[in-house]
Amino acid sequence: MTEFTEKNQIGEGWINGGFMVLNPKVLDYIDADVLLERGPLERLAAERQLVAYRHGGVWQPMDTVREKKILENLWASGQAPWRIW
Repeated sequence: MTEFTEKNQIGEGWINGGFMVLNPKVLDYIDADVLLERGPLERLAAERQLVAYRHGGVWQPMDTVREKKILENLWASGQAPWRIW
């Protein structure tokens, strides 16, 4: 990866969502008042020190009570696309 840009809130496309595994040396890139996505990840990408896995399967955030209910309703109805058994 050679470039990282934080997602536009109204745009479409691939997003940075999920899990990160970071080497402790990444702490050297982080200042107390900086967002990880704005400076450090952009710099790591420019230095070719950042990789990503593009997931093409089901993904739905559960950051709010509304999103939690959506996921619970999908599961209860038997319509959860991640349910494989």
